[in-house]
Amino acid sequence: MSQLVTGEPYVAAMSAERSDQVARADFVELALKLVPAGGRIFDFGSGPGLDARAYAEGGHEVHAFDVDADMCASFRRTCAAGVAGDRIHLIQSSFESFLAESQALVPPVDLITANFAPLNLVPEPAPLFRKFHSMLNDNGRVLASLLNPFHGGDLRYGWWWRGLPALLLRGRFAVQGSQAPVTRWLPARLAREAEPLFSLESIVMPGVRCEADDALRIAYSGARGGRPAPGSGRYQFLVMRKRPQHA
Repeated sequence: MSQLVTGEPYVAAMSAERSDQVARADFVELALKLVPAGGRIFDFGSGPGLDARAYAEGGHEVHAFDVDADMCASFRRTCAAGVAGDRIHLIQSSFESFLAESQALVPPVDLITANFAPLNLVPEPAPLFRKFHSMLNDNGRVLASLLNPFHGGDLRYGWWWRGLPALLLRGRFAVQGSQAPVTRWLPARLAREAEPLFSLESIVMPGVRCEADDALRIAYSGARGGRPAPGSGRYQFLVMRKRPQHA
């Protein structure tokens, strides 16, 4: 079992690989394309605050959430100027408290981001999507980075092969991680957890650029059914749009 890495050691670990640097840069670039000028972003699982700082530097109001004390301490250092200038606001609490809070945690936001796969640590995401839906403006979006279930680097491990039947049959499987069980999802399977509150707009592979669409988007023969080929990168991004609730 790998050791849990948080705070500044996490920043160093997630900056060591070129692919992770590209994934972060592409995620932030896509987030800034999806939010209107001067819009409001909620950063779920905000970690050490690198993305939140970039969003604020892009002219946006940022609200962020994380459960880990070391990550939040690092966040406050990384985002000290934005916090002092009232452009960045951090919520530190348990995940259960976040879900249970009945009062509005933040003003309505235009975009919810979740970078470097915090949703893979949520085994039952439907309640979280209900929370996200309540936080978003009409037509707001969720941009979530997920672990690619067909990442080539995972195919050498026995746990991946043991989980493959469940992935193909049920669209998900879980393995124990350093923090909690880590669930690998097929994109369409996770999107079903968000229905009917959200519709899946697109699936994005970081590091892949398409001249026909400068938002970096590609689809695998239709976003709802396709999946990346084995050997592709560690992360994939899902863009989901809020659907209106009808009385």
